[in-house]
Amino acid sequence: MLDFCVNAVSHIPGLLLVIVGLGVLGWVVYLSHTFMSDKMGVDSSIYLPYCYYAISITGWIFANAFFQSNLLLIYDKNIALTVAVIANLFCFVALLFAYLFFCKLVSTLPGKKLRTYQVVISVTLALHAFVVNLVPGMTVADIEIFGVGDFVLYFGEHNEQFFLSAPILIVLTFTNFLKAWKTKKRLSQLKSSYMMAGVVIFMVSTLIVLVIVPLLYHDFSLVWVPPALSAIEALLIGYALLNNRFYSAKYISLVCTSFTLNSLIYLVPMIVIASNGTSFIVFALLAIWTLVSGIFWHQSLGKIRQLVNKVLYRKNGNPVDNICRLIGEFRYSSDQAIVKLNQVLNASHGRIQRADEHLNSVFLDYFKNDRRALIKEELDYVLRHHNVEDSAHLIALTDAMSNAGTSLVLPITDHSGYVSHLYMVSKNDQVGLFSSEEILGLQALFDEANKWIVTEDKVRKTQVLAGSIAHEIRNPFSKLKYHFERIDADMFGSDVTLGHFASDGMKKLYQELAESKKAVSLGTRFIDAILSEINGSGFSSDQFSYYSAGELTLDALNDFSFLKEGHRSRITAHLDDDFIFYGSETLFSFVVYNLLKNASDYFDSHIGSRIDIQLYRGETENRLVVSDTGPGISEANQSRVFDDFFTYGKKNGTGLGLAYCRRVMEAFGGTITCISAVDEYTEFTPTFPSIDEQRHERSLHQTLTPYLNHKRGLVIGSTQNCERLTEYLLGDFDLCLSQADSINNALNITSEKALDFVLISESNHAHSNDIVTALRQRFDMRNVPMFWCSTDSSEERSDYDDNALFQGEVISHNKLSFWRSLSQLANAGAFNLLGSLAGKRILVVDDIQANRLLVQAYLSAEGVEVFQAT
Repeated sequence: MLDFCVNAVSHIPGLLLVIVGLGVLGWVVYLSHTFMSDKMGVDSSIYLPYCYYAISITGWIFANAFFQSNLLLIYDKNIALTVAVIANLFCFVALLFAYLFFCKLVSTLPGKKLRTYQVVISVTLALHAFVVNLVPGMTVADIEIFGVGDFVLYFGEHNEQFFLSAPILIVLTFTNFLKAWKTKKRLSQLKSSYMMAGVVIFMVSTLIVLVIVPLLYHDFSLVWVPPALSAIEALLIGYALLNNRFYSAKYISLVCTSFTLNSLIYLVPMIVIASNGTSFIVFALLAIWTLVSGIFWHQSLGKIRQLVNKVLYRKNGNPVDNICRLIGEFRYSSDQAIVKLNQVLNASHGRIQRADEHLNSVFLDYFKNDRRALIKEELDYVLRHHNVEDSAHLIALTDAMSNAGTSLVLPITDHSGYVSHLYMVSKNDQVGLFSSEEILGLQALFDEANKWIVTEDKVRKTQVLAGSIAHEIRNPFSKLKYHFERIDADMFGSDVTLGHFASDGMKKLYQELAESKKAVSLGTRFIDAILSEINGSGFSSDQFSYYSAGELTLDALNDFSFLKEGHRSRITAHLDDDFIFYGSETLFSFVVYNLLKNASDYFDSHIGSRIDIQLYRGETENRLVVSDTGPGISEANQSRVFDDFFTYGKKNGTGLGLAYCRRVMEAFGGTITCISAVDEYTEFTPTFPSIDEQRHERSLHQTLTPYLNHKRGLVIGSTQNCERLTEYLLGDFDLCLSQADSINNALNITSEKALDFVLISESNHAHSNDIVTALRQRFDMRNVPMFWCSTDSSEERSDYDDNALFQGEVISHNKLSFWRSLSQLANAGAFNLLGSLAGKRILVVDDIQANRLLVQAYLSAEGVEVFQAT
């Protein structure tokens, strides 16, 4: 027996055929076991012809292996003739069962049945084949053997009739293939294409090598080729039977070509080394090269795959890489990521929806046991071709997918493995199928992106709740503001100058009232910003304007609520190198507040820590640097501090503050960065694009011209302050300015000429109030707008209160800030004469009573008769 086996594989062609035969036999056993165990639920009338066909192929391969081995020389020619007849019969039976297989496949289509003539043709050809082959000399008459694989067969008179059955079966099989391929079901077409590709390889090679060449040239040297190629055909048909999902030809080529080329890189040198003998040096070189191959295999495979990918897909790239490349998009917006994903898939109506126990119960029941993607075309095919016990559940799935207008449903799980969302999508091309590589890419994508999807869903729920809370907070804030205004009016009346208060207690009360009004106003502004973010409005540049970074930073410092009184003294601000930026006052304040809060939270745990704020003005960009000497941030966390929901070291941290700061800075056209050293310092740097200040100055001049040209104004203050303010205006505007360094001088000037506005530049705010009170007592000055001019002193700025005496505050520490403040006041109508609404009647309509009362209080102060309506 051992000698028989050795002789059977003594030559390369024979060895190859034995290996192929054993492989096909193993494949047949595997398929038979799979089908018989009913794992696939395949109709036995379909797979049995294929199994018989594959077994026939195996017999045909082994019969041909006989002629490519020493067995051909060992046994006499009668044995060779018998084996030749057996090969003929196995080949015919294989062709016959291939034809019957496609007949059964077509019979499963709607309106298609196994025809009587197909059975008659099969029986007739089978009877003829067995008769002419079993009767000696009718097909194979004699054989002349010259060596292994070198022989000549002499055919009988009925051989041509027998060989004619091959083209007949090929034509009939191809006809059946066309019928199967014409179905509207794309999956059936694809499976038929795989099967027919295998059959064509087998039948055409058989027809050429075993029929045409022997009949015309009497050459039998290549008779072993068709049996070897039949393995490909058997595998293709079996692959199509077992699977309902297929890789595209391009992707298969990508994988196979990359692997083959990479293998050749390491195998060729190995073969060259091994061909130099069996010395120790050769073995050592082989060992070293094997080690090198193991180390660099994956790196070289990746490089080769990239090159092959460019050749096959060009700039488009393969689907798996294109899909997985979108993982980062889900960090910012699932909706935008899905739009891009649909473009990659050439899909429409792709969406992610939350898994609902009631709306998606059919899908969730399926995904409890199987997390593979559901494809409607596969379900339809299984229902048509497989014997499924629980067909009702599959029908319910297909109905649910039809109702949802989707052809693919993929489960998305949360961190605990629970199906939290479903990805539903359909191809734009209604007959298109999702390839296996696309499904592979989708599964890899959502395995990584699921955490962002789940988190975004939580954020949306929180946004709804936060929006509701913010709306509810606005109501009590409006009521608080109204009551503060009423307290102001009832207790202090129109005389709000602190200089007239008799006691320190009254001064303290007034100061607390002013701070409360400021806090309510600031809170309302932030609620508006929060609601804008929640509603998805983003940061609209329509409300952006030009601001001084130094002024707003100082305002933020004065308005920020420190946990302890002593904390303010641990902050140093260097704002001399001021710059202008284009953005939002409220959003800028939020950035500064957040940076101050993050740093000051560690004041108690790090007693010696301080905060330093500096402005840096550059040619192309400007910077606001906020540094502290607190605990610092590790290098690993520095790249993540601006990610949504990332927080560390704080029990109540949300991880949203710095992420919001980054979005604000991006809306401003800038950036924000962080550098830090643990236990040393942390430095946050919001960077702003530089502004063309000359262009900005021209814009301010254009705005102020209608309010200042041909006007008459009065500047009251020290000689130095008066000259500075006069210099800011006279050189650029056509107006008449008078100066006064005392109340008496001011009263004298007002008695001599009519004025359009008054600028009061006094370092003592109480003294400024006295000046305004004295001027207002003159009848002709009651309607004149008056403005208080401040410098950049933090103490002076914090002392100002926007009360009824002044129509606004003007920042005057440089020309540009002075013009900008005046421009903002002009746009707000502050240059209009007071009392212009006196005697008018106005209807105030609002759902909230506190808002109506607040507006009524403002208008009544102007002498307006107010009516309310809900």
